[in-house]
Amino acid sequence: MSKLQLCLVTGANGSGKTWLNNNAAHLLGDVRTQFEETDQVRATFQCHHREAEAEHGPIPGAPSPLFYKSFYDMSIDEFVDHCQEVWNVALVPSIRGAIKRDLKRFVLSGVHLPPGMFREEDFPDIQAKQVLIVQSNTDKYWKRFEEREKEERRASTRHISIEEKFEKVVKLQNWFIQRVTELMAQGHDWTIIENDENSVKTFVDELRR
Repeated sequence: MSKLQLCLVTGANGSGKTWLNNNAAHLLGDVRTQFEETDQVRATFQCHHREAEAEHGPIPGAPSPLFYKSFYDMSIDEFVDHCQEVWNVALVPSIRGAIKRDLKRFVLSGVHLPPGMFREEDFPDIQAKQVLIVQSNTDKYWKRFEEREKEERRASTRHISIEEKFEKVVKLQNWFIQRVTELMAQGHDWTIIENDENSVKTFVDELRR
C-alpha cells in the first residue's frame, strides 16, 4: 500500500477554499482522490454526537462549548483553541479513515486548519502537503465576501454586521500569513497560493508534484 498524500488547505473565511477544491476535483478526475471540508466534517460529527446523546444520554469526553462557537464570537487565541478541539475530535478521525480507505489523495480544506496544527510526527504513514490560499486584493476580497454573506447569512451570526465580520476575517488572514511565513523560515514545507486566474493550475500542479 502506497502512502496517502494528505493535502491540508487552509485560509480565512471566503478566501476561495471551496472554489479551489471544486475546480481542482474537476481537473483531476481521480476516483482515488477525495475532497472534504472541515465544516462538513465538523457538522457531521455534531449531528452524530447529538443523536448519540439523545439516545444514550451524556457521553464522556463530549466537546466543550467552545467546539460549537462561531469564529466571529472568538478572539484569535480562542479560535486556535477551538480549532485544536475540532482537530482532535473530528478531523484526526477523518484522516485516519482516509488512510484505511486506501485513497491516493485526501484533500482536507477549511478555516479549522490554522498553521501549526498539523504535526508530521503524528502521521508517519502519510505524505503531507500544506497550502494557504489568500486574497491580497482587499477590494476583490470584500466584494466576494459580501456576496457570500448575503447568500448564506446564518442566523447565528446576524448580530454582527458584514463589515465587522470582514474586519475579523482580514485580521485572521494576516495572522495566517504571518504564521506560515514563520513556519517556512523554520524549514516547514508550505505553499501560499494567491486567489487569481492561475490559482487552480498552481494547486493541481502542487497536488501532482
